[in-house]
Amino acid sequence: MDEKKLSLEKCKGLWIGTVYADLNTKTLHKDDLSQPLSELSFSLLLTLVEYQPSPLAADQLQNKVWQGVVTGNENVKQRISILRKAFLALDEQEHIKNIRGKGYLLAQPVKLDSTENTLNVWPFVISGLLLIVVSAVWLSWLYLSTPKVLKSEQYQLSVYAGDSITLANKKSDLAFCLDGFDDYVEAFDSELDVSTGDFSLTTWVKTSSIGQHIIVDKRYEDQVSDVQGYAFYVDDGFLALQLADGDGSWYCQEPDSSCTFYDSEAFVADGQWHHVAVSIDRDRAKGIRFYLNGQLNSAFDPTGRQGSLSNEMPLRIGSRSSFKTGLFKGAIGEIALYHRVLTPSEIRQQYAMGNSRGCSGSGSKGGI
Repeated sequence: MDEKKLSLEKCKGLWIGTVYADLNTKTLHKDDLSQPLSELSFSLLLTLVEYQPSPLAADQLQNKVWQGVVTGNENVKQRISILRKAFLALDEQEHIKNIRGKGYLLAQPVKLDSTENTLNVWPFVISGLLLIVVSAVWLSWLYLSTPKVLKSEQYQLSVYAGDSITLANKKSDLAFCLDGFDDYVEAFDSELDVSTGDFSLTTWVKTSSIGQHIIVDKRYEDQVSDVQGYAFYVDDGFLALQLADGDGSWYCQEPDSSCTFYDSEAFVADGQWHHVAVSIDRDRAKGIRFYLNGQLNSAFDPTGRQGSLSNEMPLRIGSRSSFKTGLFKGAIGEIALYHRVLTPSEIRQQYAMGNSRGCSGSGSKGGI
């Protein structure tokens, strides 16, 4: 294969057919429509652009986009599918081809939107860097010498037991309003463990962020092996679930992994309030059921994960349990965890009741 790359060094954007890709905002545009892309999806797009018109096989894309992280062909296919959906939301033409036996390439012509800057900016750059260094030293001293309160501690968390365990802001009209930077909420309670049993999760969410963002996470993970627990999250705008019963690799795509993720077709990253739910019947084919606004959306088989999900980590709302990453930007309403499978009618009833919580300046609180 010809390894000659197209240089994007002096580009502020590029045209792929009639769709414009802004390199600064990592967003696709056409007319008045736009589609933001996650870092991984945008990196995949730029790789296809750089090697255009040569097709790239899945293993080549793994090396160039994932850069040494062990992944699988299915993950590449999934990311290609997400990128195709982003283009289709703007334009009906095919933008990514799969040539059997050769790989993937862009199906539309690419035109670079170059920018030339003749101003000698180096004196300004050097001065700016010096200012940044001095400011960073001062801010570091200020940060280390100032008492700090975790953002999670600024939230008042109510935990109610009964048919379900409910996590909510003590102020009855407020959601968990998270900035996507350092906000999260943490809860310790033995009832949040689900062990080997069935369970369900329900809440209301509002976000417009594309990427991987946690709704709730109760997992132990060390990025090496033996992940254990569960996570309900948004991945590139779509609801997703991970079940991890330990004893295996940290990376879910590997054959001996300790975890499996299930990606629904429920898109929620449109800036509107949505009622979201997932029920998990652990020993039943199609036992994982995703619901969006009271309606069944997708179903998956969880029977490959029969081990215990118990772990000693806290449950976090808006962040991974083991790391301060996957931070949610938006609003999450009252969260309910049930140690049983909710019926479709129960989920419809919850949606029909509407959402009583919101954030200051976030608009309506959702519901019907």
